[in-house]
Amino acid sequence: LDIFPSTITTWGAWQKTHPETMIISAASLGQDADQINDPYSSYYLSPIPGISGADINDNRLPSKTLVVGLFADNHARAFPFEQVKTEGIINDQIATTPIVLLYDSTLQSSVAYRSALKDKFLRFEKTNQIGLIRDRETGSLWEIRTGKAIQGPLSGTVLTRINAPLVFWFAWANHYPNTEVYNH
Repeated sequence: LDIFPSTITTWGAWQKTHPETMIISAASLGQDADQINDPYSSYYLSPIPGISGADINDNRLPSKTLVVGLFADNHARAFPFEQVKTEGIINDQIATTPIVLLYDSTLQSSVAYRSALKDKFLRFEKTNQIGLIRDRETGSLWEIRTGKAIQGPLSGTVLTRINAPLVFWFAWANHYPNTEVYNH
């Protein structure tokens, strides 16, 4: 199966960004809105990993720490989500693949791109404009959400998005036992 990058966000953040979005309402399903609850709410709060308490052999992070997982060139790296939120931009390299991992404050989510073009490696920095970053090499402005340069010498260029799932640490570590942890 092909893996496609996706975005995990809150309904409120999504609605602000995409006000035209329509949903199936509880009423259209013949249910009272009060009857629809998240069946996993107690699971999120529980320290027990997995549905039946998975065996965790990797204690580098607490088992239910949310991490952004990246896999490139047969190497895995986990980025604690709180650190991604705090830093906003992480320029890194996984094996031979240069990447940029970004926090989108509008969607309250993260997104990752390959930060190499044909003949250049790009490193990014924050700007004073929400949703935009700048590459240090050319000064081009890029949209966080799309990975597209909208101003500068690279205008029109689009970075390749990388699958970057937001998962619990125990799940990532079990799937990628040789994973590295960013800055750990």
